[in-house]
Amino acid sequence: MHILGVTAHPTGTWTAQLARNLLMGLGEQAGQFKFLIRDRDSKFTAGFDGVFSGNGTRMIKTPVRSPRANSYAERFVGTLMREVFLLSRVHEAWIQTGDAHRAVAGGIGATARVITTAAAIMVTVFASFVCRAIPR
Repeated sequence: MHILGVTAHPTGTWTAQLARNLLMGLGEQAGQFKFLIRDRDSKFTAGFDGVFSGNGTRMIKTPVRSPRANSYAERFVGTLMREVFLLSRVHEAWIQTGDAHRAVAGGIGATARVITTAAAIMVTVFASFVCRAIPR
């Protein structure tokens, strides 16, 4: 996971610059990306797409007016990140101990705080969307 930047008011120029920063930071690994699935938010401009297409990455946009597709994509990515993170910790523990039971317990113990913190952050973000004032 890469946290590239945080701003209250993201723009197309800002996201394109973050995309360039990501590719520069990844170096040779950046060439491994085959496609990028993204939504149709206005902050993903042609400049953003150009950064990745220049690297040979194909852009795939989510369908128009499909909040369910976005929710499924977000759920899939969240699940994938948790699973990969957990499995990498279990594998590291198994290499160190050679005991499967201790490896699973160690992997869960090592990731529990991170996963719980991520869940708390998601709840806070979703609550802020629900509780924010609606402009009139």
